[in-house]
Amino acid sequence: SSIVGKPAMYFFDEERKKFLRKRLSRIAGGEEVLPVIEDEIFTEAGAKVPVEIKTIKFPYSDGLAFLSVIRDVSAKKRNEALRMKVERQLEYERMRTEYFANISHEFRTPLHAISGTIQLMEMKNSKISEEMPEFSVKNRRHLQIMKQNNNRLIKLVNNLIDINKIEAGFYMVSKKNWDMAEVIRNIVASVMQLAKSEGIEISYRTESAPWVVSCDVEKIERIMLNLISNAIKFTSSGGSIKI
Repeated sequence: SSIVGKPAMYFFDEERKKFLRKRLSRIAGGEEVLPVIEDEIFTEAGAKVPVEIKTIKFPYSDGLAFLSVIRDVSAKKRNEALRMKVERQLEYERMRTEYFANISHEFRTPLHAISGTIQLMEMKNSKISEEMPEFSVKNRRHLQIMKQNNNRLIKLVNNLIDINKIEAGFYMVSKKNWDMAEVIRNIVASVMQLAKSEGIEISYRTESAPWVVSCDVEKIERIMLNLISNAIKFTSSGGSIKI
């Protein structure tokens, strides 16, 4: 109601009034419809409101009249700003995903090379076990530590790669029927030595009867190994872990 009866120029400052008068002169001089322009008008409280203005002319009595349609585009501006923000965020996520994918693959290549070297060292160590048994035992212990830590890094890199696959929508799950009791026993057996070296006791209880579950056993193994590794990491020497 506060705008009823107010002339159109009431809502613009002096600079914009001059601009609008020039537009009216152009349309009066022959142009039928001028391009839609974006501008701002002011409320009585002094707040700026973004608008779109379209002006046409038409005969009126013995002269010409002008019709300007002023449309509030505040919501449109907000949506555009939100869309641009989302696009920037998506671009950032794409670059981040690409960066982690590249760096993950760069890490995995030398780690596999290290893994192959450790295997060769284990083979050579087994050959000298008869001639130098004490030296061989020490070597085997150090090689085991190297192997465990290298495998941890490989698993971490694989997790990063899988995260990128999940975000990109390319993560695949291959399900088969597995006896989970046997799967868990094998997982626990693989970390027994690590837990023992940390002075931690691991105990587990599974069903005696087969416990068949349809799952991707590789993913289950990785999840369980991550959980058990964290349990070992945050358990003090002399403690115990129950599974």
